[in-house]
Amino acid sequence: MPPRAKRSTAWRRRNGSATPPEWVLSELARRRLDDLKACRRAWVHAGDPFALCVAVTKADLPQWLSDALLFLIMGEGIYRDLWTAKRRHVNDVVRAAKVARARVRPDVKWEEAYSAVVEEFAEMPDADRGELGGHVGARTMKASYFRVARRLSENPGLYYRAPGLATAYARSLARLESRTHKRRAGKPTPALK
Repeated sequence: MPPRAKRSTAWRRRNGSATPPEWVLSELARRRLDDLKACRRAWVHAGDPFALCVAVTKADLPQWLSDALLFLIMGEGIYRDLWTAKRRHVNDVVRAAKVARARVRPDVKWEEAYSAVVEEFAEMPDADRGELGGHVGARTMKASYFRVARRLSENPGLYYRAPGLATAYARSLARLESRTHKRRAGKPTPALK
């Protein structure tokens, strides 16, 4: 929950200001999929597909089963809707974190922070921007920040990061590819070993 102004009164926004950026940054930094407990929280509360993937890598499973499960989960076929929502959340988190970092300085006003982040995204090469989209305006930055700030306090399972998952997935794919053989149609099929 956002910090309270005084112990005896409920926390209120001052003059319509947003949730403190320091709190948003600290809460985002705290949410990491480092163990099965965090994976369970992210899956139960938010349906985060990264939680399943990290849980597979942390569980004591045979390597072949771990590789196959990662392939099935990350292949997006079965969990397409979850991955679509996850992409939206990732985009919001990236934008909100950049706005919060810009706003942490006391001399920077909210509108200045939004504009600075818009300029930063505009200068970013398309390849680095990824799925964050083309031109994004200050209104989008503001909406992302407020959405993340609100949902951080509402849902304890949202916005978890999965450090090391991309590397684990790449290794699993490499192992699966090394165990494939060609069918008559020319498509690879996992070897049954």
